[in-house]
Amino acid sequence: MKYNFLIVEDDDLARINLEMFLREKGDISHAPNSEVALKLIKENSYDMVFLDLDLERDLAGLDLVRPVVMAGSYPVVLSGREDDATIECAYNEGCFDFLSKPFTRASFDIVLKKFDLIRSSKYIETFFKNEFVTSDCDLIEQLSVLKEVIVSDRPIYLRGATGTGKSYIAKLIHKLIFGESDKFVHLSCSEIPENLLESELFGHEKGAFTGAISKKIGKLELAHEGTLFLDEVATMPKSIQKKLLRVIEEKSFTPLGSSTQVTSNFRLISATCDDLEMMVREGDFREDLFYRLEGFNIVLKDLHKRRGDIPILIRHFMDKRSRRVVMTPETMTILKNYTWPGNVRELEKLVDLMVAKTSGVITPSELPSKFSSSMDLAVNNIEKEVITYIEENGLKAYTERIENQIVSEFIALKHGRIREAFSALKISSSSFYRIKERIESEGE
Repeated sequence: MKYNFLIVEDDDLARINLEMFLREKGDISHAPNSEVALKLIKENSYDMVFLDLDLERDLAGLDLVRPVVMAGSYPVVLSGREDDATIECAYNEGCFDFLSKPFTRASFDIVLKKFDLIRSSKYIETFFKNEFVTSDCDLIEQLSVLKEVIVSDRPIYLRGATGTGKSYIAKLIHKLIFGESDKFVHLSCSEIPENLLESELFGHEKGAFTGAISKKIGKLELAHEGTLFLDEVATMPKSIQKKLLRVIEEKSFTPLGSSTQVTSNFRLISATCDDLEMMVREGDFREDLFYRLEGFNIVLKDLHKRRGDIPILIRHFMDKRSRRVVMTPETMTILKNYTWPGNVRELEKLVDLMVAKTSGVITPSELPSKFSSSMDLAVNNIEKEVITYIEENGLKAYTERIENQIVSEFIALKHGRIREAFSALKISSSSFYRIKERIESEGE
């Protein structure tokens, strides 16, 4: 990513030295004193501001730390002073890093990575509101690793059924790492015939094989300094898996029909709807390649396993359409009970269909016929005694009652081994002990 830097430094030699480290990273502005610095901070937006401590007077740079923070920038103090009192004072004022002069490239790389991590964390805070709509706690926890991808070159591995959003997540990760760069190279391994896949990936010279009437640049080369997204990687033939393994390890390859090696430094994202671990055990996928694809691993759950997302996804897709319609409560219940084999993609297509209806209020009768089984389920899935209990005691009391019963059953099932019980339930230890304490208190 490109940055916008401000250097506040009255020593020209020190400024030039600092600019040498930052020149390739982005745009640089300079202020020789506090007055000019305050003017620039007020009039412009900077990602990072490097502050010399001793400007027109000793420790004048400290007075600039808070204005920098208030402007939304990342302040880094630079100084030859190394006494604890000065360093503590700088951090108390709000600086994020304190670098001693003379500085090294390695020290600046660390600071830039810290800044990227903080910036990506802020991005993740709005990610689930604006980009990937979900209220599912397990999925949110998995996707929270996205804040770490920017400061690591580990590959990203996405697994999920068709329509769960793998390609969408891959594009968002690319945006997170490379900003608006268009070097997002997508190759769907399942859509390319086996005899052409190698050429598509590695490229070829003219005359390399029958039909190669001109030179072709492969996806690996096109992805240099960007992202290579290998979709449906499980369908890749083993002969190509071996060659891909070598490319991942060496970051270089030879196009078909060529004797010249090509270097490509790419960020790898792979995705599949298949269980690669099982394929490895059955000998259908190379084990060594599987371990190269693994890094940040994200499993995208089927929509029917996160039914709470269905209403908010419908609202999300509705907000993108110019015409608005509403679903009756009965319709929404049917949609929440449907299995959604096409996942989020299928849901979005349904929204498009409903928006095209003449009616503005969508009733169950206006849904496609495939939802009929869910209609019957919606009518019968709540037993009469449950309804009576909820009417008398409230929904919260009923859910607590169910929690108590299930936790008690699992404790007994695991013969009192608490850790095994809450692990099997896939809930946090704090949630488990909260329910366990409620069971014990109600038993007194």
